Amino acid sequence: MTLPEAKEIGALALFDETYGEKVRVVEIGGPWSRELCGGTHVAHASQIGTVALTAESSVGAGMRRVEAAVGIEGFDYLARERDLVSRIAEQLGAPRAELTERIAGLLDRLKAADRENARLKSEATTVRAAELAAGGVDANGSLVVTTTMRGTAADARALALAVRDRLPTGQSGVVAVATEDGGLVVTLNRPANEADSTPPPSSSVC
Repeated sequence: MTLPEAKEIGALALFDETYGEKVRVVEIGGPWSRELCGGTHVAHASQIGTVALTAESSVGAGMRRVEAAVGIEGFDYLARERDLVSRIAEQLGAPRAELTERIAGLLDRLKAADRENARLKSEATTVRAAELAAGGVDANGSLVVTTTMRGTAADARALALAVRDRLPTGQSGVVAVATEDGGLVVTLNRPANEADSTPPPSSSVC
């Protein structure tokens, strides 16, 4: 039918496509599903056979696009999924019915391990910062602390700030932390009683 006729009966165009003067209208259950479409269709649903949903996404307000493998391809998809589940169950040493609980437990343990690793890393930074601050070298009245470390720029910044915070109260100082990949973090500590024009403690990453 013509495009105006299709619009008049309420046919939907779900995707931003350009249509010609004549369009194809596909109905499923009459007005329940009436859309413009240029794709391939079957005469009735029984020709589709197996339907294995593979993806779904939003295509507009209140509308979802569903993708599926059907027929022989649907069987192939389900066979691959079954093989994947079997291999996961074998690796975890768990029955298929318990995979969800077993994987959830592993994820919880991984999160707990990450939190513990972060805690230990923070403690190690605190200890090292105290040692570095105590070993600062006096240079014209300012303490200079330099060191290198293995890690990211964020790790270097955390260490530099921790060292700066442990310098003696009222003591001006410079803390420089370099990483093995060539990164450098420098932070300054200035006593509060210096001139108002003196900027507050700061840090920079190179």
